[in-house]
Amino acid sequence: MERWLKSIYSDGTDVFFSPPYPHLRQNLTIRLRVSKQNPLKNIYLRTAPEGEEIFLPMKLYKEDDFFHWKEL
Repeated sequence: MERWLKSIYSDGTDVFFSPPYPHLRQNLTIRLRVSKQNPLKNIYLRTAPEGEEIFLPMKLYKEDDFFHWKEL
């Protein structure tokens, strides 16, 4: 398995998800961290509101020495 796959990370903390306690219909920010060594060209968040799949492209939020941070 590729080593960069282990770098993909997100969780429910305020670093990756805000606001922490959203209300119904409130906009959310979701972030993902992945190694800069990854071969990915695009990352999509897959949702299924009312059972219909939607793929939303994540944008580059920031970079540091080791990671790309994506956001939607």
